[in-house]
Amino acid sequence: RKSKTKHISMNRIFPVVRYAAIMAVALLTFACRTAKPTADSQTYTEETKQTATGSFTLQTVAETVPEWKDVTINGKLTINSGNSSISSPIILKMVNDKLVSISIRPILGIEMGKIYLSDDSIVAVDKFHKTYFAGNITSLVGFDLDVASLQALFLSRPFQPEEGPITDKNRKKFNATNPDTDGNWNISPKKQPNSFSYNFDMNGNNVSSFNLVVATNSAYLPFAANFHAFRMSTKGIFASEINLELPLGDSNMQTRLSYTKDFSWDTGLTDNIQVPSNARRMDLQDFIKLLTQQ
Repeated sequence: RKSKTKHISMNRIFPVVRYAAIMAVALLTFACRTAKPTADSQTYTEETKQTATGSFTLQTVAETVPEWKDVTINGKLTINSGNSSISSPIILKMVNDKLVSISIRPILGIEMGKIYLSDDSIVAVDKFHKTYFAGNITSLVGFDLDVASLQALFLSRPFQPEEGPITDKNRKKFNATNPDTDGNWNISPKKQPNSFSYNFDMNGNNVSSFNLVVATNSAYLPFAANFHAFRMSTKGIFASEINLELPLGDSNMQTRLSYTKDFSWDTGLTDNIQVPSNARRMDLQDFIKLLTQQ
């Protein structure tokens, strides 16, 4: 299988897209090394749409943001690239405003790779190659991407970089359209960054899609995260399926994250990442090159 991603110059990709590519390629490769490619036959379950019987505003959205300390979510990651489709079980763990970890476990629950983000750092370990990458998030994405905003994305909540999810304190920093008769409306920040713009399509108080457009010297690159199959949890309603579409060169990489079990909230979890003593540290470009080679 030929991979177009390894022929792309990472320096030509805007940092936000480059960071997303790192995550997607790393997760794809971790699964590839131990899991057989399979046809992606999974379909979305029916979405739970809000009935437009009430008034939906920034305030009502802010009221849906739960108070939480930590959460553990079992799921499955499916990545489609060209004619290839690869799936692997994962465990997503988050401690509010502190860390995000993704453990990739393709066979019998054995961890073969892990990505760990905390404060302003990212560490990715590939146990198959006995290599790892460690870096600074801000230097990769080009702006301060806080953990709270990334967590809001995983929990299907509107957010603003450096602000985290919409709350009663920061909701005045957003604009909102009026909901239509089906409860569809849009949220966007009043102040957009210089090099990209983003907004959230809403259905009632639920996010249906996160839309990001990155401006480069020669084109506009669209990135979309679509949220499906909303389910009730003890902390509110959350999407149980997130579909990401990332433009890479002449093709798109589609990543589907499905939450397969109920969320486990506030268990007092702690998490860290262990780099094997014999693991070799690599810089970003060499790490990506190794992960995308046959």
